[in-house]
Amino acid sequence: MHKDSFTIAPFQYITVDHPEMTHAQQAARAYSAGCQWVQIRIKDKPLNEIEREVVQALESALAYNAVLIVDDYVSLAEKCKASGVHLGKLDMSPTEARQILGNHCIIGATANTFDDIRQITTMPVDYIGVGPFRFTRTKKKLSPIIGIEGYRSLMKHVREARLTIPIIAIGGITYEDLPALIDTGVYGVAVSGAVAYSHSFEKSIEKFVEFFTKTGQFYDTGVSLKV
Repeated sequence: MHKDSFTIAPFQYITVDHPEMTHAQQAARAYSAGCQWVQIRIKDKPLNEIEREVVQALESALAYNAVLIVDDYVSLAEKCKASGVHLGKLDMSPTEARQILGNHCIIGATANTFDDIRQITTMPVDYIGVGPFRFTRTKKKLSPIIGIEGYRSLMKHVREARLTIPIIAIGGITYEDLPALIDTGVYGVAVSGAVAYSHSFEKSIEKFVEFFTKTGQFYDTGVSLKV
């Protein structure tokens, strides 16, 4: 792994296609409510539309000295000078992405099994999103559901293998799931629907942030955005 110049946030918000908010608006509202890490995830849209959302979201990220991760689009993350990129199993390889983005950018990858995790740790990746925890309507083509016992088993294998990369649980996670999930040993969570479709977007963000603040997780990411 490249030089350790930042801390991965234990609470991450992932934007969704929402009928009343653009992705950039979601990012701005998340940052204003205390979230320090947003992944902008846009599928099936023209690249120029995605770029416009990323540029607008990045303005908010800079204003709050926060992290903006772009899902999938490595070239767009590099062009817009985002904090980094998150890569799915079928996306560009982390090794190729690192060559394009350099060592100063954050790269996350997706896993569903321990074999996935072990393979990813051989690559230049900074954190791994592992899921789905349960069924979620915010993502198509789901991998097999992991569930709480699945995370317990995965994290047991991670500890036995002495792997230290941050594991972020993802997929249908709600606020009520946090104690049990964190008890499995995962580093943190990434959330979409539980915030985006809640009665109060900002209050939901604040609840998640407060949980990780109280658990003693170091919440300030300490990341300086690429300029």
